Formats: sequence, C-alpha cells, structure tokens
Amino acid sequence: GEKKMTEEKEPTMWESANSHTYKSEFRVLIKIAAPIAATSLLAFLMGMIDLAMVGHLGKVELAAAALASTWFSTLYYPLLGFQTALDTLFSQYYGSLNHKTYGDWLLTGLFMSIFLTIPGVIMMCYTSTFLIWFGQDPHLAKLAEDFCYYLAPGILPLLWYLVITKYLQCQQILIPLIWVGVI
Repeated sequence: GEKKMTEEKEPTMWESANSHTYKSEFRVLIKIAAPIAATSLLAFLMGMIDLAMVGHLGKVELAAAALASTWFSTLYYPLLGFQTALDTLFSQYYGSLNHKTYGDWLLTGLFMSIFLTIPGVIMMCYTSTFLIWFGQDPHLAKLAEDFCYYLAPGILPLLWYLVITKYLQCQQILIPLIWVGVI
C-alpha cells in the first residue's frame, strides 16, 4: 500500500498552543504602555496650552511663542537623550535586584540633570542671538527670547521629572505620573 502524505501547515503565532502567552503578554504591554502614553500626551499638551494662551495675544506673539517653543525643543531633545539612557541602567539594576546601584543611578540622573540644565538655560537666555544668527527677524527673535526667559526656570524640574518618571516606570509605578501630568 501506498501511504498518503498529508501536509501539515505550521501554525501561526496566534494559532499555536502558546497563543495564550502572546495574548497575556499583549495585555501586560497595554497595561504598562497606556499610562506611559498618557503621561507623554499630557507632557506634550503643556506646550500646546502655552501656544493656545499666547495665541489670544496676537499673531506676532504667537509666532514668537512658536519660535521659542521650537528653540526650546531643539535644546530639550538632546537633554531627553541623556535621560533616556537611564532607562537601560534602571532596568538592568532593578531587574537584577541590585537596589543600591538602582538608587545610585537615580541620584546620578538627578545630579546629571543639574549639570545639563546649565548650558540649556544659558542657551535659552541668548535665544535672540541664536535665532538672529539663523536668519530670524530681530523683533520676533527678541519676543521669542522673552518667552524663553519664562521657560528656562522649568528646565531643571522637567529633567528631574523625567528621571523620576523613568525610575518609577521601571517599578511599574505608573498612575502617579499621570496625576502629576494632569496637575
């Protein structure tokens, strides 16, 4: 007799016997990611609120505030990169149950924020010089600098907030971060 060979199709990831594992992992991911996404959205909305408030003053003021916000973002994102490096360090030491080093990295991140704030604030105080150098209208550049004077004191608390956020996220303490963003 001739045996009939049947082709067995390899089950997809979702069809496999372990699909319940993927579904449960997806739920865990959503449980962690949703508060982090909400926190990020609230942080983004703070800048939008600034522009909305200034928009009532006039077109020139709105343009200056938008220019200042762009300048602030140009300085902020490299600082954010330094803070993001803490994600790896926090995860490594918290995951290995090395809580002393985990706490040391928190302190290091907070102190590093102080040193990173200094050049950021200096550059914010000379906003008009940089903007004019980049070809912006001097009057608009001066108004943007005035706006930056009000943003500059918030750099250090913002960087500290980012460090503490990453510290707490590693421990899956997420809801208080949303409340801070709402307040």
